[in-house]
This record gives sequence, C-alpha cells and structure tokens, in this order.
Amino acid sequence: DDIAEVVKPGIQDMSLDFIQQGKSDKNVMPYELTDYVQDFTEFNVVLRYGGDVDLLKRLVAAGFPVVVEKGYYEADYTGKVGWLGHYQFVTGYEDAIQAIIVQDTWNDGPDFRILYDEFSNGWRSFDFIFFVVYPPERENEVFQLLGLWSDPNWSYQRALDIADQDILTQTGIDLYFSWFNKGTSLVKLGQYSLAAQAYDQAFNLYATLGTDN
Repeated sequence: DDIAEVVKPGIQDMSLDFIQQGKSDKNVMPYELTDYVQDFTEFNVVLRYGGDVDLLKRLVAAGFPVVVEKGYYEADYTGKVGWLGHYQFVTGYEDAIQAIIVQDTWNDGPDFRILYDEFSNGWRSFDFIFFVVYPPERENEVFQLLGLWSDPNWSYQRALDIADQDILTQTGIDLYFSWFNKGTSLVKLGQYSLAAQAYDQAFNLYATLGTDN
C-alpha cells in the first residue's frame, strides 16, 4: 500500500464502495518501481533486458530474488482468455520438475511453480526484462553474478538478438511480441529509425490477428 501511493498516482475513484488501495493507474512501468527503490529506500537496484532462466537460477541461488515482468493469460467468467502484464517475484527453482518458483500477488499463491518453457514464453511479452533489489554492501556480488549483464548496453543487444531469433521461429501473438521487443531493444540502443520500423511491423501484424488472439 505504501508503494502504491507513490507508483500509482492516478485519480481517486470515489464511485467505489471500498477504500481504493492505490489510485486508478492501470499500469506501473518497471522504471517506476526501480525509481521507488532509489528514491524511497536504502537499497540499490539494477534493471536489465534479455534475461534467461539460467541467470535467474544463478541469482536466486546466491540469495538475490528477482522481479520480472511477463505476460499472463487467464480465462474470465465467460471462459474467454485474456492477457495482461504482470510482475512475478522469483525466489527459487526446482530442476527436478524444470520449474521456476515465484511469489505471486494475483491468484497463484505462495511458492507457485511455473515450468521453465511456460515462464520464458510469458517473459517474452516484455523483452525478458528483470530487476534485482539488493543491499548496497552486496553490489559486487550482484554484478559478479550478472556477468555480461552488468553492462546495460550488452543486455539491450542480447535482447535484440533474442528478438531477431524469435522473429524467425514464433507465430501469432508471440511473433507480435517479438517484433515489439525488437523495437524496444532498438530504442534502448538509440537506433530510433529502425525501432520505428520494428514497431510498425509489430502493429501491422497485430491488426491481422483477430479477436481470439
């Protein structure tokens, strides 16, 4: 609730019959969360793109849980499946069943397990973005674990390389996400003209998908 007061600065909806926790801001960007860490806590934070499951495993095994933003599919009361962006807090993994362990505030409860492939597929929706919050005195440990991801530009280029590969292998909505990721990665690399072309390709594809997708 304390965080929501800062990162969800929308207009209070007085028509609701309950006390609204956070105002009517329907999307919180990763930079809003990392800004909160920097401005309102004594912790440090590092945000990168192009992550993978092996990196998550390396970080959580060393005691550094990771926040990722990923796509989330759920059926509504009519049975229609919808999509939304969602943060998940990665705290462990279980190789025996090939699953990431997350703490989830939506409806999956504590220690929820998501198979590696399913997790990565949802993560594609947001260019495999992640961030780690850590005590300042452990910064060297975090950056050693990050390895090449310590360099933000390397992470942007890696995310771009993943998007280019996914464009060759994905279809439907996942192909749309791949093109969108390419645009996002190119923006981070300062290649704005190429980014605009990638975004145009993404939205041209999106227009052909139909309501089921």
